Amino acid sequence: MDEGLTRGDERRVRSLAKQVFADEIERFCKSRDFKKKVSEIVEKAIKEKATRDEIVSVTKGVLKNLYRELSVNYPALINRIQA
Repeated sequence: MDEGLTRGDERRVRSLAKQVFADEIERFCKSRDFKKKVSEIVEKAIKEKATRDEIVSVTKGVLKNLYRELSVNYPALINRIQA
């Protein structure tokens, strides 16, 4: 009874462990507690001035680049849009 696991056994154990772990993570992420906790953390972060300033900075940069692209390359931009 002193047999070791074969490679096939090891692979099967690994795949079963991965599947169980993935199922547990998925179940936990769908729980209300997880969603509530994430929501609280995001709300708290958004209330901080540094976070708001960063959001404003990124948004301004995006809008400036968009305006620049539209004003300079309007026909080219329209051609790049794919349905």
